[in-house]
Amino acid sequence: MKIRNIIASAALAIALAAPAQVSANDADNYVYVPQITLNDKGESMLVVFLDTYVTEFNTMMMDLYLPEGFSLQTDASGQYKFIWNTEDGTVTNHSFTTSEKDGYITLLAYSATDDCIAQGNHWLFAVYLNGPENLDAPVTASLKNIRFSEGTVQNHVYDDVNFTIDPYDPMSGVGAVEIPVVDGDTRFYNLNGLAIPTPEIPGIYIVKQNGIAKKVLIK
Repeated sequence: MKIRNIIASAALAIALAAPAQVSANDADNYVYVPQITLNDKGESMLVVFLDTYVTEFNTMMMDLYLPEGFSLQTDASGQYKFIWNTEDGTVTNHSFTTSEKDGYITLLAYSATDDCIAQGNHWLFAVYLNGPENLDAPVTASLKNIRFSEGTVQNHVYDDVNFTIDPYDPMSGVGAVEIPVVDGDTRFYNLNGLAIPTPEIPGIYIVKQNGIAKKVLIK
């Protein structure tokens, strides 16, 4: 078993082991992942969204089950590429750690300073996928054992989330304009129209710049 970036924290252990648990899923409180499409190199971005009215979430844990042939991308130091949504104060001062087990990867994060995840419907974090370049049919991945904790008070347990990973579609780029990746007031969206982090993976996205939205190809 490979362990990456393990952080020892008694508060974290207490929060996740707290006996008081409530079912979190309802019409205004849920976790979801939009449909994913690979690029021509078998890469894509997996973005996890949280829609919640809870004000005190500062710890989260979930298990990621990927189809055969898929893996998470790592950086030069061997750590998984992971991006928190720090825009508009959605997530602040959170540490991230992972552990690989047989068949799944546990994603675990907490705030040592008790900073909480913002209310509302936001993308929460993103990781990057490697998949088969020759994928010829959609496959299903899952997030399971999803829990968010209000400090040491209680765990909120969410339903499992299944999401689809589609193979590369050469027609998806029709009508796209190639632009450089820029920062500042530029906002990026997936093809479902959901806000996402600045893409690090080539592909087709929607970009809004100076009040104008365009379908773009990022290389």
